[in-house]
Amino acid sequence: MTMKKVRKEFVEAMHLLHDGHAKDAMQTAEAMLQSNDKIVRSSGYRCLGLIYEIGGADLQPNLDSAIRNFKEADSIFSCSISMCDLARAYMKKGKKYYPIAYIYLETAKGHELIPEVLLGLAEYFQNVDQVDLCAAKKCYIRAAMMGNFAGFFGYSKILRRMNHFIAAFLVDCLRIAIAPFIILTIGKRALIRF
Repeated sequence: MTMKKVRKEFVEAMHLLHDGHAKDAMQTAEAMLQSNDKIVRSSGYRCLGLIYEIGGADLQPNLDSAIRNFKEADSIFSCSISMCDLARAYMKKGKKYYPIAYIYLETAKGHELIPEVLLGLAEYFQNVDQVDLCAAKKCYIRAAMMGNFAGFFGYSKILRRMNHFIAAFLVDCLRIAIAPFIILTIGKRALIRF
């Protein structure tokens, strides 16, 4: 199975999931698990993890099952994306699990520093018991500098929380001004969220 086919099956499953057909998406993901190619199997487990994390009209979300599948995907092929998936699922379980999520995000930085890692860290820093808005702001600006729109939105939101309204307005103006350039150069990757 080629990477193009993997991508096609993964995208197909995600479309089904976002249309509320989790059980149909699950069939596509389970078919990917039958492959001998470790990348395909890892993608299948990631797909199952996302299905359990999001759920649908025909399947209730189950974060424990999502985490189990994300761990399986990571054990086959570890990367920043799999670490972000695990961190996000643990953060959804509640503040009690934030320390575990933080470990995964820090580990993800060691693989490859991608905007999703920075967005996850920013979310972590602004939601822990001892909120660190300065650290969250640094993560958001780094994600924005990588061309990620969520980084711009998050940076602006943090500036507003810090009562820096004029700076937040200027960031919003900058985001609007450079949006066409970012979309042309980076494409859909600019729209990725944590």
